[in-house]
Amino acid sequence: MKLKTIKSKKSDTEFTKYVFREVDLIKEKCGISHDVPVYFLGYFYFAQIFLCNGKIYCSNVDMEYSETREPIIDTMFLTELYEITLLKEYPKIIDDIEVKTIITNENPNFSIDKFLFWIDEPCDINLEIWL
Repeated sequence: MKLKTIKSKKSDTEFTKYVFREVDLIKEKCGISHDVPVYFLGYFYFAQIFLCNGKIYCSNVDMEYSETREPIIDTMFLTELYEITLLKEYPKIIDDIEVKTIITNENPNFSIDKFLFWIDEPCDINLEIWL
């Protein structure tokens, strides 16, 4: 897809605010400087997935909702956060990654098996380029 085509696509400003707020929460919790770039890799069934400084961050959030069920992004907070270091370029088994639990809850969405399954999934960026 040409850059001109990508730039012409309409964006979802609410989703953009959502992602930027989540990035801010991750940076704050992990002590990452605000001038360090964090890349949003996408969403999978278990978490939103980000890349920063060679580490993968998997997070889930919650927030309050208005009476019309609109999310109130300023009330967002992390419910799960995991920092993953790849020990091999292409991880296939649990010994190929190192997982650090930063925030968890009683019924986590994240699991190592789900993460390893995600590694083999096509990425949303590739889908956009091929369309």
